[in-house]
Amino acid sequence: MTVQERLIGEADLQGNDLLAWLSRPAAGLELDVGCGTGQFLCEAARIAPHRRFLGIEIREDLSRRTLMRIKRYDLVNARVVTAEAHQFIRTYLGAESVAMVHIYFPTPFPKRTIAINRLVTRDFIRECHRVLEPLGGIRLATDHEGYYSAAKKLFFGGGWWPQAWQRMSLGQPSHYVVGTPLEKMARERLHHEIFYLQAHRVVDSRAGSFVGVTISSLGERRSEEADGNS
Repeated sequence: MTVQERLIGEADLQGNDLLAWLSRPAAGLELDVGCGTGQFLCEAARIAPHRRFLGIEIREDLSRRTLMRIKRYDLVNARVVTAEAHQFIRTYLGAESVAMVHIYFPTPFPKRTIAINRLVTRDFIRECHRVLEPLGGIRLATDHEGYYSAAKKLFFGGGWWPQAWQRMSLGQPSHYVVGTPLEKMARERLHHEIFYLQAHRVVDSRAGSFVGVTISSLGERRSEEADGNS
């Protein structure tokens, strides 16, 4: 594998090797949806060189900064594409092709009149379920309680198994969830509480159908006060 050389948008997909890179059977594929400047994407790719990481970012200026990080660290197992995540996943990713979907601090669109613009919707969760491997998962962190509450409800109805948050050690402070710039701003400037959840795709192999689960335990919240770091 080689390091990504230039920025890729949806219009460029037929002219480069990204689709072939995505379809390789070896090495689990993880998505960083709304990757921003690529801090999480690149740190994760550095500590797990045996896995592949794709950042999907709708803003070209942020995608360019992610690409600069990828080049700086010479990461052959990371790529970034400028695209709307839901459309990209629906159009270009095959069934059971993804090991994990990371969604950290998405734009909350807090007002009811614009909440329709949120990334995490029922249709988006359905697409994630389609592309995830059995036992593949979604990890979501946000500092907006309304977003968290709405997202958590989307996992009712079967096909998901709640799990305790599995912390990834990326050099972030111990009381941080992932340590991205947006989390740092939420904690240190805005003093917001952080809400997070993790759920995995499950299939009943005996019946070939989804297993219904109760999500009463799905999702946790973390704040500096809760961890004794106030």
